[in-house]
Amino acid sequence: MTKPLHKRRWFKWCTSIIILFLLFISVLPIGIRYFIVDWFEKQGIEQVKLEDINLNLFTGNVTIINMLVSTSEQEMLSVDNLNVNFDWLPLFKKRSFFPALKIHNLNLLIQQNADNSLTIAGINIPESKKAPDTTAKQTWGFGLHSIEVSSSEINIHTPEQKAKFHLDNITLDKIESWSEQNSQLNFNGKINNADVSIAGKINLFSKQPGFNGNVSIKELDLSPLSVNLKEQLENISGKLDMDASIQLSHIPGKSTDIQIESTLLLKNLVLALASQEIDQDKLYWQGNSKILLTTDSKAPSFTIKGKVNSENFSLKPNKMHHYHHGQLSWDGQVQSSDASNIPAVTGQLTGQDITVTQTSDQLQIFHTNTLSVNNIIFNDINDIQTGEIKLSDIRSLFKPESNKKSQRPALIQASNLNVSGVELKSDNNIKIGRINFTDALIYLHILKNGELSALSKLAKPENKKESAQAETTPATDNTESKPLKFTLAEFNLKGNSRIHVLDESVAPVFTTELKLKQAFIKNINSGNPDAASPFAIDANLDKYSSITANGDVHLFSKPISLNLKSNIKNISLPPVSSYTAKTIGHDLRSGQLNADIKLKITKGEIDAINKLLISNLEIKPSDPKKAAALTSQISMPLDSALSLLRDKKNDIKLELPITGNINKPDFNISGIINKALGTALKKTTMTYLTLALQPYGAIISLVKMADKAANAVNLSPVSFAANSSNVDETGKDYLSKINKLMQDRPQLRIKLCGKAVNTDRDYIKQEKHTAWLTKQKAIIKKKNLSPAEQKKLLVPPTFTIADETLLNLALQRADAIKEILVNEHKIGAERLFLCQPAIDTEKESKPRLDINI
Repeated sequence: MTKPLHKRRWFKWCTSIIILFLLFISVLPIGIRYFIVDWFEKQGIEQVKLEDINLNLFTGNVTIINMLVSTSEQEMLSVDNLNVNFDWLPLFKKRSFFPALKIHNLNLLIQQNADNSLTIAGINIPESKKAPDTTAKQTWGFGLHSIEVSSSEINIHTPEQKAKFHLDNITLDKIESWSEQNSQLNFNGKINNADVSIAGKINLFSKQPGFNGNVSIKELDLSPLSVNLKEQLENISGKLDMDASIQLSHIPGKSTDIQIESTLLLKNLVLALASQEIDQDKLYWQGNSKILLTTDSKAPSFTIKGKVNSENFSLKPNKMHHYHHGQLSWDGQVQSSDASNIPAVTGQLTGQDITVTQTSDQLQIFHTNTLSVNNIIFNDINDIQTGEIKLSDIRSLFKPESNKKSQRPALIQASNLNVSGVELKSDNNIKIGRINFTDALIYLHILKNGELSALSKLAKPENKKESAQAETTPATDNTESKPLKFTLAEFNLKGNSRIHVLDESVAPVFTTELKLKQAFIKNINSGNPDAASPFAIDANLDKYSSITANGDVHLFSKPISLNLKSNIKNISLPPVSSYTAKTIGHDLRSGQLNADIKLKITKGEIDAINKLLISNLEIKPSDPKKAAALTSQISMPLDSALSLLRDKKNDIKLELPITGNINKPDFNISGIINKALGTALKKTTMTYLTLALQPYGAIISLVKMADKAANAVNLSPVSFAANSSNVDETGKDYLSKINKLMQDRPQLRIKLCGKAVNTDRDYIKQEKHTAWLTKQKAIIKKKNLSPAEQKKLLVPPTFTIADETLLNLALQRADAIKEILVNEHKIGAERLFLCQPAIDTEKESKPRLDINI
């Protein structure tokens, strides 16, 4: 008789096993939950909450719901939902395979302790020891087809700072250690509130693992970096934007190849270093980079190509100076070089509003509105060359003033500076092509103490002892350095270039301006002292005077050698009275200089012939002591000596040979005059000024001049209206008669002496009073003032007219007459001489221009 099924032994065993298995399955989630809570509590966690665990062994699905790990002070770990799928079948092939891993709303705290150990979710992680190499024994595979992390956050705390990583969405699929198939990675989140996204393909288990994708960062705050870089930086702040396409390929044990095409934008960057500060509004990069790392080379091989643009950059390298540019752009390539530790650089540089300033008084040491440097090639510190260099609106040593009237020009300024190219070679040779300065102004302002104004404003080193010690301390490098060789193809001053001199070290203050029509020097070569450098200068001091010079110079011969020919025409002498009064104690009341100069210096030995023509010279002692000293040197008064040299035209012709050594010249002013007097006494006797003036007696009178020691011939003056330099019709008709006289007498020379009088001063005062009164009446009318207030407002101030105003008016009158005689009547400028302007204080004197023969 067959036993019932439920009484059979095998059935009972199977039923028991099934019941036990079902009981195990039902109890397992509770056990897992207890194990998790107990494990965290044993690690010192005060509070662990776990709402539920769902486990399905048949489908391999585990879900943890609402787990919280915290202390009384803060939350260490929380997750709303953690779901893991596990596939059992691959275990038979020694493969751990997870079809899916999903995490939602994870909050994790990672802490770095003072001893550099880590605490993750409240669990202390001990310092790891180097694990033995088990690669050869590893036979198990690992696979994961899908990872999804959403709405999660990881907080990293260190003793110095806190960082927050917000994970909006992370997906990663198809990771298989037994397959070389690519995995797709997508990440969207935030790092310290900066948007970050990553999308690309990653391969971890290929023979050549790598990554190919895009990385984007928006508004990343850089200030946390100051903690990590505290040894190099005192402070850093700013925002970073980045978009990059990255290709990375790694061959284990051999090389890593990285290719990046990216755009970077740094905004409001501030760097504070120990000795300098950097401010940067915008720094933009666009380009691509190729980097190759190999195990057999110490340095990476790389090529970086692209464009960098910097806006509103400021650098304060020390307390004394400040560098700033409005914009600076670089477009080029940087490439590693096998022959040098320094990478090779090629490209071009452009910039705008570049300034180097002395911070103490805002003195601009250098400024240019625009900069352009083409074809830059940098192979080594001793192998550099550039193409054309262009600068516009440059100035050097310029002090901006708030008051326009007190504004002085820079020491050197120009509308353009062009350099055809610069080259530095390994033999310590600097080669510069053609340099063109266009519309240059060289402003030489000499102070009362004799210093050049611009240079006197340069800050001196704070510690002179340290500076001197640095200069005198011998170099410890025993390498013998090659002497610097310098070559310059050509230097030109072009356009409307000028040299302006303002000398306050003499009285009265001397001022003049040399207007350059041409100025150049060529073939400068420090490596060839025997090579000649030709030069030429063609310039005007005013409309009627000129200076030309040409020749060649051996700048680097020791001593110097020079060959010069120069011609000076129609230089008015009164302006240089400031210097003659200082040196020989005489003012030059009138006179004009023409000169032919031939100067030759051979190895320091001077051989010169100066042919001078001084016309209509008139002098007056200004310093009795210096005049007496000169008289004793030349054995007679200077005016007496000069009278011996005058011819019938009132000209003094001198031919002065000068010889000696450039370092110890054997000539001085008294020697020159003595030589000239000796020549004159041998060739001529005393002459007198005799001119046939008839039939022009109606306009000529012989008078005794109050300020002269001898008779002089005066013509009737040209009259002017008060405070005016305009010539009326009567004056123009009178100048026509003077023109006829001078045309008939080609040897005739005249002096034009502008005079201002008290009538001019009174007229200017009246004009100022009238203007003031008109203004006050307008105020009274506008404000409707009471009679008492009106009376008070109508009390006139004292109007003072400076002598400089009248002297300027007198000079304008002389210039106006000379202009008419030269331009309308075609009288040569060499026959017309200007006196120093003067003020006639006699009561009956009238505004005029005196004409003297």
